[in-house]
Amino acid sequence: MRLPLEVQAVIFRLKPTLEFLILHRVPEKGGFWQNLSGGVEEGESLLNALKRELKEEVGIDKQIKRIIEDVYFYEWEQAGQKIKEWMFAVEVYSNTEVKLSEEHDEYRWCDAEEAKALLKWEDTKIAIDRTIQKLKF
Repeated sequence: MRLPLEVQAVIFRLKPTLEFLILHRVPEKGGFWQNLSGGVEEGESLLNALKRELKEEVGIDKQIKRIIEDVYFYEWEQAGQKIKEWMFAVEVYSNTEVKLSEEHDEYRWCDAEEAKALLKWEDTKIAIDRTIQKLKF
């Protein structure tokens, strides 16, 4: 059973500059650019949900270099229910390959400004900025 909880990953790499991975959802699911995000299942920790979503949506598993917690927290409402979303920053190795699930039809590695220009939701843009602050760039 899916809970009213979400995780979001700001996936980044240093190659040699800071780059962010953003994903384009297929038209049937909105057709917009976003950070990786997904729901938390009953009995699943936030961190385990994050790792599951990374593997399912972009094929990232052993390529994780580090995870930074407490990047940003956001609440929003869907169908009259409050959804709580925790955002993490996930550093991957510079040569990490991305394998998209059927939820996405395109991805890009972008600098922060390009990523924020493409992202649809304000909370995803804030998460990029907060990641940079955590990294002290």
